[in-house]
Amino acid sequence: MWMDEFHIDGLRLDAADCIRPEFFRRLKAFCKEKNPDFWLMGEIIHGDYNRWANPDMLDSVTNYECYKGLYSSHNERNYFEIGYSLNRQFGNGGIYQGLDLYNFVDNHDVNRLASTVKNKEDLFNIYTILFTMPGIPSIYYGSEYAVEGRKHNGSDADIRPCLQLCEFDSEKLCEHLALLSFVHKMRACSHGSYEQVLLRNEQFVFCRSCEQDSLYIACNVADADYEAELPIPQGCWKDFLRGTTYRSEGGSLQLTIPAKSSCILYKDNESEQTVTEDCSISYGEARDLMEEEQSAVYAVPIFVKPLKEAEGLPVEGMEVKPGKYRHFKGKCYSVLYVATHSETLERYVVYRQLYGNEEVWIRPLAMFCESILVDGVLTPRFTYIGK
Repeated sequence: MWMDEFHIDGLRLDAADCIRPEFFRRLKAFCKEKNPDFWLMGEIIHGDYNRWANPDMLDSVTNYECYKGLYSSHNERNYFEIGYSLNRQFGNGGIYQGLDLYNFVDNHDVNRLASTVKNKEDLFNIYTILFTMPGIPSIYYGSEYAVEGRKHNGSDADIRPCLQLCEFDSEKLCEHLALLSFVHKMRACSHGSYEQVLLRNEQFVFCRSCEQDSLYIACNVADADYEAELPIPQGCWKDFLRGTTYRSEGGSLQLTIPAKSSCILYKDNESEQTVTEDCSISYGEARDLMEEEQSAVYAVPIFVKPLKEAEGLPVEGMEVKPGKYRHFKGKCYSVLYVATHSETLERYVVYRQLYGNEEVWIRPLAMFCESILVDGVLTPRFTYIGK
């Protein structure tokens, strides 16, 4: 019903590790038949994510391993924690290469990020890594405004508040997230491989590459600028966040990573000289770029399956009761009762054919109650004709 009437394009399943794998296989087959782009995501806290996220079951699961590392590596000024997790998951030989995990830094079950970090300046670097690491980045409502909230005495009320957005002012963080949203749409970031370039307690650099496109993400959690010498292919590289262009000579690039900040470098084929002045891209410019990019490449239309012969639409208000029904092809059947599947709780109509050897059949209730096109006319699949 949700897919047919409301055209939802995805479903999140809570406590997915408590659900039988066979149910996920059936659910995926059913949903993908109706909409090949339908997305299934499950909440998984522990275990091997491959058990649930695979071609036969779910498209993605929650990445709780990196959730903890994203904030605590900044709180403790120890990038080795998140660096280890990302390399384990997505580096050369990584156990989750090819999986688009659902990445997050807070949600409806945990303390909000703005209440978890020791220094709110670190919010910017945390989100930079969230949006540029492999997988699917997500923002919990209100966290774009650095809303705070903690669980108290078993209650989630403080982390799930009703928000009056006019009360919040976090334009700088919102602008940063807008820029990161555009960066994530770059092919190297959304589909590229992951490689660790530099890892220190307070500095972290990694590369995302797809075919000829590469991005270098450099983060610095220290209170002072850091001068890094990075092995980056020769040419001009531009910092997406500030507009500064750097030149790599002989495969080595000298980069100043500002304190409590980050750089995102992409190949700038148009620049031949190093630019030193700050020329940050504004939110308005980023928004225009995003809209242009989305309309050109990334637009995802609402999936509406073309109605073909023998494909159905629900019959409004149809009541299934015991009695005789005529199939749209002309043969008659006797409905015995409506039953519930013991494992999936799906509703089925149980009915007997009133011809031949009078075999008994079952059909999903939704399918029994739908209408189909017959010679261009919308016709009920089954019509009640009496007791």
